[in-house]
Amino acid sequence: VLAMAMSLVSCSGDDGEQGPKGDQGIAGVDGQDGINGTNGKDGEDGNANVHHVVLDMTGHTGTVFAQTVPELTDEVISNYAILYYLGKKDLAETQYYSIPGPVAADFLTQVYAQTQLVQIYFSNYDGTGYVVTADDHLESLRIVLIESTPYTTSKSAYTSVEDELKAAGVDINDYRAVAKYFGLE
Repeated sequence: VLAMAMSLVSCSGDDGEQGPKGDQGIAGVDGQDGINGTNGKDGEDGNANVHHVVLDMTGHTGTVFAQTVPELTDEVISNYAILYYLGKKDLAETQYYSIPGPVAADFLTQVYAQTQLVQIYFSNYDGTGYVVTADDHLESLRIVLIESTPYTTSKSAYTSVEDELKAAGVDINDYRAVAKYFGLE
């Protein structure tokens, strides 16, 4: 009993220096995985900065094509590069013509856009009105809207997009090349 009492009393006093660090212990068993949540609906593929609108022109006749386009907001007209392509059935396939300008040497086009409205004026090479008929085989108007930085004007946005496409080897007058580049088809 005396030896035990002495050992209890002899534990008082200053502590000694810290000893060396020991070896890493064995890792414990992993816990059970939690329950997975439900997956959300997949989003639509595409380019968030580029949109396109396709307007049906089948059966259009006259010297002017006018169509409401809700996507043509004041912001889009002021800040986006806007490209227009007229689809015309030539022989076995549809050809896309960058407009304004000539369409298959048949007639000229002018394009005017304002808030929620696009208009195409058709003319002969002598400046007189060209009357589009079913024989012209117009199919569609494709409008490509390319968002630019908020500090550019529509004209400078067009120039920067044109420069980007040119640097990438894409002909801005070729709808299929532009559509492929931006992932529109």
